[in-house]
Amino acid sequence: MTDFERHYATAEGLWDALSPTQKLFPDPSKPIFRGQANASWLLIPFVLRDRNDDEPSVREVMRGMDTADGQVFYENMLLMDFSKYCDQVGVRIPGDSIKFRETLDSRNNGRYFMSPELWPNPDLFEVMAFAQHHGIPTRLLDWCRHPYIAVYFAVESALKSYKKWTSEWNLAIWVINVERINLYSQRVQIVRTPGSVSSHLAAQSGLFTVQKVSGSRSQSIEPRDLKEEFMVHGSRDILKLTVPVMESVRLYDFCERTGVSAASLFPGQMGRRGLFTTTFVPVALGSGSSTTGIGVEMGTLQGGQPSPRRPAPTADEPDGAAAGTSV
Repeated sequence: MTDFERHYATAEGLWDALSPTQKLFPDPSKPIFRGQANASWLLIPFVLRDRNDDEPSVREVMRGMDTADGQVFYENMLLMDFSKYCDQVGVRIPGDSIKFRETLDSRNNGRYFMSPELWPNPDLFEVMAFAQHHGIPTRLLDWCRHPYIAVYFAVESALKSYKKWTSEWNLAIWVINVERINLYSQRVQIVRTPGSVSSHLAAQSGLFTVQKVSGSRSQSIEPRDLKEEFMVHGSRDILKLTVPVMESVRLYDFCERTGVSAASLFPGQMGRRGLFTTTFVPVALGSGSSTTGIGVEMGTLQGGQPSPRRPAPTADEPDGAAAGTSV
């Protein structure tokens, strides 16, 4: 175990460590949190991940464009296509205007194709956040200000895979100290978008990290784990708290008692669906507050609009129960 990792044997130990009464970093500190269902997953955004178990990764789909400028072009096109889809179904994009559409148009983004290391364009952060909350791959990585929301997302994702659990599998709650983010500003930015961008974003106290493109025009790129960016100055501003995945049901129960649930984090119909599907699995595993005694596999009650969360990544990918926000 490295000096930035802390392992807890029980749900109670992790829960207490994340209490607002505990200090995770020396002052000055302002922690943000990200929950992941598997401690071996890296901190890499969806658009830069390697292959998923069941489907090709974004990087495989874009074969032939795996240079830095090709990556920028692909990400730009994803946002343009998403905007066109929003037009078709009558969904308003945050900050939309004729001028914004000109900014989004790939024909006006030659600066970023010529100098990929400047990407992404800060003017596109809001649409990136909005797109991400609708399942579109972006280079944003979700975090939240509330530690127990991060726990919920880690547990929610882990419960979906409970049949694959092993004694070696741990959950992880990542924590970074954004009070000192200026030390890393050449490569990492914190993106705080207005709550009006997404009701889910507001409910989840969500924000994002975004990393610059690594590589120059025509150079191949290798996704860089966010952890490595923070190790430049040692491990003072990043922590990884782990707990056995078998503690997920206890942690789910703690979240429920605290009022952290799908209903509170996903306002509206999606939250009601999520509440049903995340309640029945703990019951099937022998815990939870439901008195029905019915065990329903995760997802069997889910219909209609797909969940906004990303597919769970493989063991050497990031994310799954990503922190504090959807996707």
